[in-house]
Amino acid sequence: MLEAIGQFGRNLKGPSPYEMSGPFLQKRKKKVMDGFKEHKESWELNGCSIMTYAWTDRKGRGVMNLVVYSAHGVLFLDSVDCSGDRKDDKYIFELVDRYIEEIEEEHVVQVVTDNASVNTSATTLLTAKRPSIFWNGCAAHCLDLMLEDIGKLGPVEETIANARQVTVFLYAHTRVLDLMRKFLKKDLVLSGVTRFATAYLNLKSLLDNKKELIRLFKSDEIEELGYLKQAKGKKANKVIRSETFWKNVDIAVNYFEPLANVLRRMDNDVPSMGVFHGLMLEAKKEISQRFDNDESRFKEISQRL
Repeated sequence: MLEAIGQFGRNLKGPSPYEMSGPFLQKRKKKVMDGFKEHKESWELNGCSIMTYAWTDRKGRGVMNLVVYSAHGVLFLDSVDCSGDRKDDKYIFELVDRYIEEIEEEHVVQVVTDNASVNTSATTLLTAKRPSIFWNGCAAHCLDLMLEDIGKLGPVEETIANARQVTVFLYAHTRVLDLMRKFLKKDLVLSGVTRFATAYLNLKSLLDNKKELIRLFKSDEIEELGYLKQAKGKKANKVIRSETFWKNVDIAVNYFEPLANVLRRMDNDVPSMGVFHGLMLEAKKEISQRFDNDESRFKEISQRL
């Protein structure tokens, strides 16, 4: 478009404010509304799911997004500013129910939300009014809660805290960070889809780069920088040289990895609900195999799955 304007030259007359807010806007609106037709046809033919997602924007406002998922794809419905409202089970139910009416009840198969207590309570209200519609919790959120429970286990929580001492030290000083990248040939800290998925990825990254990290902390180069004599450096050095720490990292990764792989599979745009049960069975089996099928070594984990 910009190239076309440039080719026309300086005398191009742009649209008036009336045209932009009137005919052009209505034309664009019609095009968008026409795009809904195929979605609605899919809802009528195969049904659809209403999905909600609550979040907080940069101004601290509570916002809830509502979308419709069907075989034709995802369609954004609305974004509701609920900062001034009491977000209890009745509020959530009435909000979702309003859009069920709009879509028409016979086309809605299920409602998918996260597993917050207010959403769970809203299930009862929906079941009472619309017994033909399921209300399901988000599988990815369920998995994240499992990872969170594992991360709160004493030994695992301590291991994550010790690992954080290492990464904080390495990333707190530009010269140390530059030296680390020379030894590892890459970055150490990785980001996951959730906080505890990130904790797993960073433990896994530490384990994969164990030899390089030990070599780094034993090198003359890092000794010459002088940071190992400071408090954070001493703590990080002690952690890296601890075989108990590396043993616990290995155990924590064996707890996390099978579930994190399922989370990665569930947290994408490819329909995966049909294989979720099978993936969870495989994850439990893999955890058992990693501990030589000795249930006493992963009993606390199996109770959380």
